[in-house]
Amino acid sequence: SFFYQEEPFLSGRDIYYVDTRKYSANVCRFIATCLQTIVFKYPYNFGLFPELLKDERIMLPVDSKGELNWMYMEEYMQKVMEEVESSIENLSQTDNRKHEVNISEWKEFVIGDLFDIHPTKSYKKINIELFEEDGTNPVVVNTGFNNGIGGYANLECTEKAGTITFTDTAAKSTDSFFYQERDFIGYPHVQGMYAKTHEWTKNEGLFLNSVIKSLLKGQYDF
Repeated sequence: SFFYQEEPFLSGRDIYYVDTRKYSANVCRFIATCLQTIVFKYPYNFGLFPELLKDERIMLPVDSKGELNWMYMEEYMQKVMEEVESSIENLSQTDNRKHEVNISEWKEFVIGDLFDIHPTKSYKKINIELFEEDGTNPVVVNTGFNNGIGGYANLECTEKAGTITFTDTAAKSTDSFFYQERDFIGYPHVQGMYAKTHEWTKNEGLFLNSVIKSLLKGQYDF
């Protein structure tokens, strides 16, 4: 994953940096977002090392002369930041109107009694063979972002819609629980939760997914 660091920091093992100190904060944020589009090619067991990153290609805006359009990056990201700040302010204004959920009529259930949990079916292909630019079927990978979707392929889907997925190998596995609305392609270390007795509707699946994430948050990591 790529993140822009605004302040001096201490680094751990296997952490690399791209020297962008001559660029503005907003340009750095824009570039980090663009770089994030390539991470799906590199699962946990195939690290994105500097020598590999140097040969990757990303899309960036250009001006009428075909040169990098730094002003566009600056203005675009500034607009995004302002929208985020506005959203946070709106959330803080509504925070006092939130109500606790009444769980007096709730009952505990063992997750394993509700779901059969096992690995999703995946193709024995490396990422460069699996993902396609014109792909239409989502591939759910080991990530806590973008509903778990790391890219798209034109291969047949291996899993059905209505499944809750999560990874057993990411740094924060509990962030990777997602309800899949579409048929999708599985991936190594991506687990599926398959209903045993009840066919969950979309809203039921989303609700249960939120409950599970809330229950497990902070308890498990790689």
